[in-house]
Amino acid sequence: MGGWLGCQRRFLRRYELLYKSLGFDVFSYVPEPHFVVDSCLKARPIQVPEGWPAQLPGNAKSMQDMAWDVLGRIYKGQSSVFLFHSFSNGGCFLWEYTRRILDYNESSGCQQPVKGILRNLMSRIKGVVFDSCPAWFVGSSSALGMALQHCTRMERLDILLRFGPGVFFYDRRSESKKQFQRCQDFFRYLFEDPLDIPQLYIYSKNDDLARFERIEELCLHRKSTQKNPVLIQTWDNSAHCAHLRMHPEAYKQTIEFFTEIMLLRSKL
Repeated sequence: MGGWLGCQRRFLRRYELLYKSLGFDVFSYVPEPHFVVDSCLKARPIQVPEGWPAQLPGNAKSMQDMAWDVLGRIYKGQSSVFLFHSFSNGGCFLWEYTRRILDYNESSGCQQPVKGILRNLMSRIKGVVFDSCPAWFVGSSSALGMALQHCTRMERLDILLRFGPGVFFYDRRSESKKQFQRCQDFFRYLFEDPLDIPQLYIYSKNDDLARFERIEELCLHRKSTQKNPVLIQTWDNSAHCAHLRMHPEAYKQTIEFFTEIMLLRSKL
């Protein structure tokens, strides 16, 4: 489970309890704000941490480190199947790096035993939930800038010192073509991801941080290109990353139905 920008671990507790009630073990991660901002600016090359998976990154220094830690813990946990639940772009960038690492097993630079471990993990991932994501983070109003307002004052100061004020305000004169290209590449990866597993999209039509038009376009494309189910739960009025709090029964029923489908498909 990957948390949103500005999330605190305690905010994920109700989601952990929901999944545990369905029989799942839960690993929860909250990417630091500067991990999310860095992921908005650049997708960094995949590099295997020294000693992985016997030695996990631990105190992650990047989104990629966190993704390696996710996969290492799952591998050591010996689960037969696993599901990824991403909240907003904080969780979705963690999903992106997780997927890129799994695909790294096809790279000529990937050596044994890492190659075999990644292939094993690839065979065990059976579902993904996109909750209030993905969010298009450049445009006439900056979704990233709005999301940063939910961070603490010290977190915003850290971002300001690391990246400058441009991340808080969209300005066509200062936004680089590389940043816009990064946003396009992020969505293109989700559109073209060859991994065919059940997907669930949870979003609302009044969410200014994760515009539903972009998400619906992605949903329709995935439905037309993959064999496994693509499910949608949407509301006209619901808050970003707060759908469980605002619509508890519908949310719980949706997750329960999706996990049943996921487990059933995993046996086929």
